[in-house]
Amino acid sequence: MSTPAKPQATLVIDEADLMSLRPGTKITELSGREFIVGDRPGHLWHGSTFCTIEALEMPVVVTQ
Repeated sequence: MSTPAKPQATLVIDEADLMSLRPGTKITELSGREFIVGDRPGHLWHGSTFCTIEALEMPVVVTQ
């Protein structure tokens, strides 16, 4: 029985790098706040709250 692969995590410093992430990608600030990438570039969800990439406290960790 094989062990499932762990998600790849990447530290991102530049907001421009976040614009091309796939919908559903998880973004976590170093403070612990979590966001999910929406269906349009630059759109994020923090729970049920919509926000944009500009709301993030950089750097962030991106989990594919």
